[in-house]
Amino acid sequence: MYLHPTYVVTPDREPPGVIDAWMWVRESRDSNGQRRGIKENIRWIEGYEWIPGQAALLPQTHLVYVTDRESDIAALMARANELGQPAD
Repeated sequence: MYLHPTYVVTPDREPPGVIDAWMWVRESRDSNGQRRGIKENIRWIEGYEWIPGQAALLPQTHLVYVTDRESDIAALMARANELGQPAD
């Protein structure tokens, strides 16, 4: 089982903790070496989709979604634009 958490840190470097988690079990490869099921990179998009809703609840707070290079996918950038939050 894999876990992809969304962790919060304040500007003062205080760690309130994990606020979201995406868990999955990787599918076995078939005879062609392909995995069935959902693509694992969806975790980046689902994690990002959570941010605008939280931003609406916290209008005095600036939220930043930090990812690693694995999240550099066109689908995430497109979804950010759809939500009115262009990714930089």
